[in-house]
Amino acid sequence: MRTPHSKDIFSYMKDLVRPGLRGFFAFFIVTFALLVTLGTWQLKRLDWKNDLIQNINQNLAKPPVDLDSLITDTLSKKQNPDYRRVKVMGTFKKTKPFKILAKVHDSKLGYHLVLPFTLTNGARILVNLGWMPMNKSIEDVKFPDSPLTISGVVKSMTGRTSYTPENNYQTHELFNLDPLEIAHEKTWPALLPFYIVRISQGAFVQPYPVPIEEKIHLPNSHLEYALTWYLLALFWGLIFTFYARRQIHRNSLKKET
Repeated sequence: MRTPHSKDIFSYMKDLVRPGLRGFFAFFIVTFALLVTLGTWQLKRLDWKNDLIQNINQNLAKPPVDLDSLITDTLSKKQNPDYRRVKVMGTFKKTKPFKILAKVHDSKLGYHLVLPFTLTNGARILVNLGWMPMNKSIEDVKFPDSPLTISGVVKSMTGRTSYTPENNYQTHELFNLDPLEIAHEKTWPALLPFYIVRISQGAFVQPYPVPIEEKIHLPNSHLEYALTWYLLALFWGLIFTFYARRQIHRNSLKKET
């Protein structure tokens, strides 16, 4: 048995699907659902980013490990190697370096200098030595003749979006660093599937390259984004309600006259 109140609700819903409001009502439903979906997606991104930051902080808090232990943890235990602190010993081969372009340090534009590092066991790993100004090259870097120790953090690859330019392996100018991609392009089968970001000066006495800060700055604005989408959905709902009630009221007056 319907109450008078429920009759009003059903009458109101019938008015929404009548000619004159039907198209606008369909448009409202689609856009409202889209706004809510975007807000929910941002909440999922928030959970993912929080887990990522927690994993990074946990790995940074761990003591440095040798590369063999890291490889065992990565391959056998399926652990994420990103941001684990390591110390490796080996030598740099002064070949044509890779340059990760568009890097800023102290408000100055430059690049990150990346070289393959041959470990004592014969394996190769890429090392991001740090920031270089545009007017400096590898010829300005003095490398020790004897094997040296590099302290840094491990990363699998740098972030890449749909707006990131393609890497140029002919000129060795890169916009993101992916060891697996480099191993394929340069046919280096012994290259390890992650790289090291140098975080201490070590044996290098010259000012360049500048080691990269150990602190990790990850933007985490997903909650604000989610609230923005939800508020837009709320405002859109209020606008539609006001407009629909006014149209229904006008139609009611026309029927009465």
